[in-house]
Amino acid sequence: MSSRSFIITNQDCKMLLPNPFLFELAMEEYIIEHLDVLTLSEDYISPQLEGYEVAKKKKRYDLVVRYDSAETIAIVEIKKGKLDKKAYNQLLTYMAIDAKSPNPLIADNKIGVLVGTAIDCNLIPIVMASPNIYAVVLNRYDSGKDETIHTTIFTPSTAPQRDYTRYTLKTKLGKMLSNLGKSRLVLEIIRAYIEETNCTLTNLQKQFPQKLANRGKGSKMPIIREQALTPADALYVRYFKEPLYCENKPIYVCNQWGKGNIQQMINKAQNDLGMTITIQK
Repeated sequence: MSSRSFIITNQDCKMLLPNPFLFELAMEEYIIEHLDVLTLSEDYISPQLEGYEVAKKKKRYDLVVRYDSAETIAIVEIKKGKLDKKAYNQLLTYMAIDAKSPNPLIADNKIGVLVGTAIDCNLIPIVMASPNIYAVVLNRYDSGKDETIHTTIFTPSTAPQRDYTRYTLKTKLGKMLSNLGKSRLVLEIIRAYIEETNCTLTNLQKQFPQKLANRGKGSKMPIIREQALTPADALYVRYFKEPLYCENKPIYVCNQWGKGNIQQMINKAQNDLGMTITIQK
């Protein structure tokens, strides 16, 4: 368990009074605007929003965030109130649905995060005994002038071994990019290929076909999409929001890369595209 406080200014030393969230949606919007409250540990820092209200088999994930430093995707369930065993089971259900999906979220690690304004004492040992569930108790206070956010974080006592592999990419023309996780490595490989060859979209799709991602025949996730997705689409969280441009048209690159499929992309970049990829020590 750990505690963190954010945005502490309170220069007038006035008493901090509780400033609760009126609605669960307001709490969700606040977290989206202040994603650092989902910093869970030294490993799980700088969370990046992948999607919100993500539809999946008639269920909706409140948030999906990515921790690039730990090659981790997190499904986040928010409750305006006390976290209990019911909320825990609900999150487990969402994670099970995702795991069985034809197009699951792909990362080296996948965790669940519960966020509420209190926690049932009976849930604490359950969270600490789990391998991949975290609980965040979040409270907001106000002095009339300044605002303080306080979080208490309950973490598993033991966590599975994580893959922290980072890569350095040297493009065909000699540009060097370092400290890349698997998903970012793929994005930069495709960006470099576009910039160095001035290719057409047809050629780009031939160079990076869907089978290169090794997701099976039923997958609906091409490596490159021509159309942007909306948060209502189940595949929204599986693509970088940052577009690349080919023939002056925006394209979107899939971010679902892990230990099981990254090597094929590395082989492609090195054997066919003249790039050099090394693992950082």
